[in-house]
Amino acid sequence: MKTLYVARHGEPVHLGAPNAPTDFDRYLTPEGEEKLQQQARGLQKMGVTFEACYASPLVRTQQTAHFLCAPFGTAIQSADCLGSSPSIAQVQRLLEGEKARHVLLVTHQPFVVQLTSWLISSRMETSFAYQPGTMACISVYNLDPFPQGELQWFLPAEVQMRQA
Repeated sequence: MKTLYVARHGEPVHLGAPNAPTDFDRYLTPEGEEKLQQQARGLQKMGVTFEACYASPLVRTQQTAHFLCAPFGTAIQSADCLGSSPSIAQVQRLLEGEKARHVLLVTHQPFVVQLTSWLISSRMETSFAYQPGTMACISVYNLDPFPQGELQWFLPAEVQMRQA
């Protein structure tokens, strides 16, 4: 069994902000960074741990992964399948090859919703309100040929921050 943490990136600057001419370049706002630092402390107090982390290569998801993983010393691996051309099939292959039991996946809207739905139902039909910083914890019992997972919790950033 794997415990997967599926997170939407933190609050980014708007497209066209200074040093963010493209969607790829959008970075976290100072408030978004502060929230993620508080979230990471809250997650620690909740007993969460990350043994592996995969994040979209876009700037805001890499930053989000950095802030969430910093207290755990977890290395961050860039995964194109979580980025601007997301792929459920590639995520499945990635997870099947991953030995770690506690894995953080950081991605974007709307893929974060599709991925969460797929992990718990093998379909992409369930909707979730993933605001920036929201995270789901899913126990996954099987990935092949289809995932068999159970949603353990689904928390907005503010709830995670209150734990700090």
